[in-house]
Amino acid sequence: GDLALYIAGNAQAPNGHPRRDVNRRARFVDTELYLPQVMSVSEEETRLLDYDIDILAEIDWSDFDSTALIDEFPNNAQAPENQLRRVELNDDGDIVHVDRGANQERSGFNSVYVSRVINDIVLNSFVAYEIVHNIANGLAERDDISEEYLGQQTNLVVEMLRNGLRVERDCRAEIIFRNSLESGTVQFRLRADGANWPMPHNEETNQPDAALPLLNNMQPLTSSLFESVYQADLNPDEQNVALFLEREETVQWWHRNVARRQYGIQGWRRNKMYPDFLFAIQRQDGTINSIRILETKGDQLDNLDTAYKRSVMETLTEHFSFEEVTDVGDCIIQDEDISVDARLIMFGNITVDLPNWISEDE
Repeated sequence: GDLALYIAGNAQAPNGHPRRDVNRRARFVDTELYLPQVMSVSEEETRLLDYDIDILAEIDWSDFDSTALIDEFPNNAQAPENQLRRVELNDDGDIVHVDRGANQERSGFNSVYVSRVINDIVLNSFVAYEIVHNIANGLAERDDISEEYLGQQTNLVVEMLRNGLRVERDCRAEIIFRNSLESGTVQFRLRADGANWPMPHNEETNQPDAALPLLNNMQPLTSSLFESVYQADLNPDEQNVALFLEREETVQWWHRNVARRQYGIQGWRRNKMYPDFLFAIQRQDGTINSIRILETKGDQLDNLDTAYKRSVMETLTEHFSFEEVTDVGDCIIQDEDISVDARLIMFGNITVDLPNWISEDE
């Protein structure tokens, strides 16, 4: 469902129905709602955290250890099916010669080419070349790998190197992210300077007026932030979560977040996370006690990506709760009576974990 996107500039949605606005429920129209964002903070500026600038560019690759790749590189990999063709062009761009005898064996291992292929991970070209050069020398020193074989298996070197670099990149990025949270150069908090994410007062839908709405025991919803929530916009598991939130008296409002168009969280990987549900827990006097950010996953998706998202949400929750009040010259909203809590819950555990989570503040 998160991958179902449409072009915002087109007045006609993919299902053939014109897009239209859905407004907030009347009792929430005059309420300004904000959520914290992951911010990069320095003496010069406060801005949204930029993965490329604040995380990737800060990774130091000078001590990258390629020993494991050199040791694990197979000496009996199958020869690639493709062959290299050298093509010569004249000044007009026309082909004047094709060398059909050229192949990976004759071209040998090209360290410059391989270093360019990893330049999106290791941004410094000189460091990237040094890494590839060390790998090439290490493989050349192995008695069971010939120069001809190494040239033939260039693509395998690239594949293994990129896989190793991606794993190492994420480990080092996590360290930078966590250290920055500790030092305060990365912050997750509600701010008085306006650098928060404002909850919209209306949202677009491509569902027709006659589309089936989500109902609570055959009755209209009353706690959803927006006037209408349509069955077709939620899968069965999400409908169950929405109806649980609807029936929970301590939930003041809830909202099904729209991926890639509404609230997103930046972690230590490039792509933002778009949690599935946002909702507010209220006290008996009707004031908000806690803002909750919920990501849900099917049990079949309990994998490394799920573990990453869970870790990011737990880390940000911890640092929102225990941050210091303010830096000099920066007025931060710090209400000890309001917390922001982000969590990932598997659908298989939702009937137990979600009620327990909500009851934590009671």
